[in-house]
Amino acid sequence: MTQTATSLIPEFLDLDLLARLPSLDLQARYLVEGFMTGMHRSPLRGHNVEFKEFRSYQVGDEPRTIDWKVFARSDRLHIKLREEETNLTAYLVIDASRSMDFKTSRAPMKKWEYARTVAAAIILMLHRQQDAASLAVIDDEDLSFYIPPTLRGSEMRRMMGALHRSADGAGGSLAAGLGKLAPLVRRRSIVFVISDFYEQPASLDLPLGRLHYQHCETVFVHVMDPAELDFDFDQPVTLQELETGARMPVSPSIQRKAYLQRMDAHRTGLRDVVQRYGGDYLLLRTDEMPIDAMGAYMAKRKGML
Repeated sequence: MTQTATSLIPEFLDLDLLARLPSLDLQARYLVEGFMTGMHRSPLRGHNVEFKEFRSYQVGDEPRTIDWKVFARSDRLHIKLREEETNLTAYLVIDASRSMDFKTSRAPMKKWEYARTVAAAIILMLHRQQDAASLAVIDDEDLSFYIPPTLRGSEMRRMMGALHRSADGAGGSLAAGLGKLAPLVRRRSIVFVISDFYEQPASLDLPLGRLHYQHCETVFVHVMDPAELDFDFDQPVTLQELETGARMPVSPSIQRKAYLQRMDAHRTGLRDVVQRYGGDYLLLRTDEMPIDAMGAYMAKRKGML
């Protein structure tokens, strides 16, 4: 019987070791090996849809794109527009707001460190299989950094360099950032949104609708510290909101039940809004390797191809 990828992974992957690796590049390579263990081909592949349309020739267009048969019939210059010849175009959208700078003792990495490692691993995987990758960073400017889809190694290195920053955004709107990005996204792409999603799910409805209209597949990658999910504080604590600096005394024994109910409702809202547009929702805890959740998504997608 053939072992599955997830059954092989625990033999050599360890979150503490991942956190101790000295560079983002090594962390990304470590994760890619885990993602690909046991998979005979990458599940990050498009559907090879051959879509074609014509538009009038404009100054600056490549002459090789001119359809000379159409010119012979009509005496007018038109160019052929095709979907990318690569199997996939993927956009990595990562949240660099200050709330991503959070970490408790139960996790070896900050949410930002964990999120950027996952993003770097996906970029590296795409580069290895010669598929186009794009990176967008959302912070207090909503969309502060953007590299269009590319296959060039130099641009991949720029993306990795952009991830070598701190999560220090003052709290820009994730919905606004996605709204600015949506017109730039190519049709039939995958859009990975990596964030802690401290945003009202309803605010994401409009940009998700725009991406769905463009036949894109959106994946919410929800990165959370275990304390945010479990609220397992034993003693009264004072919590500080990282983006505004506001402080609030909290009595866990009194507020745990209400907090967990609201967190569950928030996660359900995020899942509902992305699935409404044919997307996926993945929860990644920073005290666990991302392999199981990402592997489940990849296995599901592999079965769709």
